[in-house]
Amino acid sequence: GQTFPSQIFTFAFHPSNPDILYLGGKASGLWKSTTQGVSWRKLEGALGSLDSTADIYKIAFNKTHPDTMYAAAYQNRRGRVLKSRDAGASFEEVYIVPSDGYAVFDLFVHPQDENFVIIGTGAGGVLETRDGGIRWRVIHWFSDSVTQITPDPADPNHIYANVAGSAL
Repeated sequence: GQTFPSQIFTFAFHPSNPDILYLGGKASGLWKSTTQGVSWRKLEGALGSLDSTADIYKIAFNKTHPDTMYAAAYQNRRGRVLKSRDAGASFEEVYIVPSDGYAVFDLFVHPQDENFVIIGTGAGGVLETRDGGIRWRVIHWFSDSVTQITPDPADPNHIYANVAGSAL
């Protein structure tokens, strides 16, 4: 059977349907509930795009396109950004960190543009895409892991990065 995550890292509500929730955790892949969390099923990605033993660190949506979701993941020894255009029925890999051993810990989807995503990686990178993951650009590179990306609530174009053990 499917083992429910023993350690949950993230959960998210679907932006337009309060009955739908998603969660991810340590070595357990991505899960979806359509019953406000009463029951859960594991999402399976085609062609290995979403590994059933992935660490899922963050799930994020854009409210104007609620079926487009992104997940920050670590699977098969590398951090990845996975994108779904169909509310989790299928996924594609839109970013992979360049070397083994580093996760993608956080991501932020701009509230007005589902193609504008900023990520933080275990290798210290803060990167952005403005075309939904086709092209990525380095915003800044830190010497330690970027564990959290937080937008200024008054201005989502102003981003804070939490760098492990050293800086904000």
